[in-house]
Amino acid sequence: MKDGPEWQTLSNGGRLVYRGYALVEFYRDDPGVRIRTRCYSEGYQENRLVATPEGAKRYGDSWLRKWGDQATREVDNKISWAEGERQRREEADQRRARGESDYPEIKVRPWKPRRKR
Repeated sequence: MKDGPEWQTLSNGGRLVYRGYALVEFYRDDPGVRIRTRCYSEGYQENRLVATPEGAKRYGDSWLRKWGDQATREVDNKISWAEGERQRREEADQRRARGESDYPEIKVRPWKPRRKR
């Protein structure tokens, strides 16, 4: 498998996939082909209408040249965060199995009289 994004062909369109996340996807719509960028993101996703699937691939490739570094970095960050979160969850489960709490015990300082001025 290559390190960079790869085009996958679907029955009614295609998508540009990087590490399991679709960066760009297109599908046939009534007047033409609809292309959507930033498919991996929860935020704003750009939708455009082009005439042919080849035009959608060309648009996806040009989008990748401009925004590909940022998109792949965001996907890498999302994957590394998920791996770290999974590891933290496993460590917390192991601590609970040993009978330890998730948080360190806070030792209360004994009461001391106030300093006189």
